[in-house]
Amino acid sequence: MARKFLYVFILVWIALAVNGAMFAVEMIAGLAAGSKALQADALAEMVDFFSIGSNDLIQYTLAVDRGNDKVAYLYQPTHPAVIELIVRTADAARRCNIWVSMCGEMAGNPLYLPILLGAGINELSMSPVSLGSIRRAVRKLSMHEAEDTCRAALECRSAEEALALCKAQLARQAPDVLELITKGL
Repeated sequence: MARKFLYVFILVWIALAVNGAMFAVEMIAGLAAGSKALQADALAEMVDFFSIGSNDLIQYTLAVDRGNDKVAYLYQPTHPAVIELIVRTADAARRCNIWVSMCGEMAGNPLYLPILLGAGINELSMSPVSLGSIRRAVRKLSMHEAEDTCRAALECRSAEEALALCKAQLARQAPDVLELITKGL
């Protein structure tokens, strides 16, 4: 499907260029479903950067409707399958020298920052209210230790284990941020 789109896009681009249109285009692959993350290596060769939509990625990967109170507790950003898809996507981006960004609630929550930084996510898009705590945590966290946390999280058998690793790194390096999170601020 992506190759067909790219083929049609190139034909349209050529037709416009022949008629004198001048423009620059960046191709992006939005990865909000696990199937796209599993194809990250092939997609990375065709685009300029990746954008991971964390809300949908988690929801579709875990088959959990986060808006449904009966199953919302199963919506777990640190689920091992979710972490593996994020890491797989970031690794594919790195191999092809392209940028990878993330949007959604996971991107704006400092609890998940050790995994996201360790995986190699280049950019986080979040609501303005999250900027202060994310910025504070980014300044304090060791990249080397975040990489270790991410690698260890890939070996976890549960979301709770991976979340505990993130909390432990925050407790060591950004205890003030962790305290704000636990107080719900």
